[in-house]
Amino acid sequence: MTFPKIRSMAWPSVLLAIAACGHSEPFVTAGVDQQGPFETGTLSRLTLNADADYLASWTADGAGILYTFGDRGRADHDRCLAILPGGGGTRQFTLCDNRPGHADSAETIASGALSTDGKLLYLVGASLPSAFVPGRVTLFLADTVTPLNRQALLSMPLQLGGLSPNWLGDITWVAPDQFVAMAQENTVVPSCIGCPARDTVFNQLGVVRGTITSSGATLQLVAGTEGTRSFSVADNRTSIVFIQGLTISKVPVAGGAITPIATLPPGIDKRIDDVSCRETVCVVNVYEQVLSPLGSAKPVYTLLRLTLAGGAVAPLNTTEGIWSNVRLSPANGDVVLRVGSL
Repeated sequence: MTFPKIRSMAWPSVLLAIAACGHSEPFVTAGVDQQGPFETGTLSRLTLNADADYLASWTADGAGILYTFGDRGRADHDRCLAILPGGGGTRQFTLCDNRPGHADSAETIASGALSTDGKLLYLVGASLPSAFVPGRVTLFLADTVTPLNRQALLSMPLQLGGLSPNWLGDITWVAPDQFVAMAQENTVVPSCIGCPARDTVFNQLGVVRGTITSSGATLQLVAGTEGTRSFSVADNRTSIVFIQGLTISKVPVAGGAITPIATLPPGIDKRIDDVSCRETVCVVNVYEQVLSPLGSAKPVYTLLRLTLAGGAVAPLNTTEGIWSNVRLSPANGDVVLRVGSL
């Protein structure tokens, strides 16, 4: 058994001061070693932030990691977009909206996707600082040289085949003018019976395919992916691998017949939280309650390696902590994830 090289993002109690570079050149790199898909390695921390780091994804070439971060020093409660080198280190790009007139609103910049030719997609949710859910959400197309010189592609909420998404997650480039994403409903729920609604949750609605035009972008739901918990692109970005319950399936990006890949055996409160693929191999993040010898149950996360051809699965790593947002590099065997404690 081998273990993936794992990169972690966390929110510790100390802050590491990191200087952002200027925006004189786009963040586009080449020459990434084609390793993997999995090699023996260790868990290494990438971020040291007194606030939260979350929603990580890889650049299309695997050279960098995009993520959203909070900054406790910002009075407007904005959350910003950043890019780290794939191996960790200094932020090589940050995007916060510090323009005049924006200090009276809370803005979250998230769901970043950077193509191999430097095109940057990102989502901006804006609201009053006291609100829990953004009042307006816009998908923008830009680059890393002038990220605020941008084209607004679409606004949400919108109507899509009977669904009403107001957020897009896991945006991924699949062609020069096309992307796929998770259509989501961002809503507020109470954390306990009788408590006020203060917890923000994302309900996964289904995978959508986006096409960029001269005037904006159009979205189309990929039939059969309704209720998907997680998805990833595979097969040279021609297929979508997605999760429904404990079943892992595949469908062409353009839509069509769905092919079941594997179904995991049931367990106590068992679910698949994440799937992330590189060509024909994926990592799968599985949560379940495991019984101890004394009969008590404890939550455990297990990373599995999934081979799309044949559907074989093999365990990679197990932890009693919280692993989420598991993303496999498109260039090598590195996995970036968010870690927490129970």
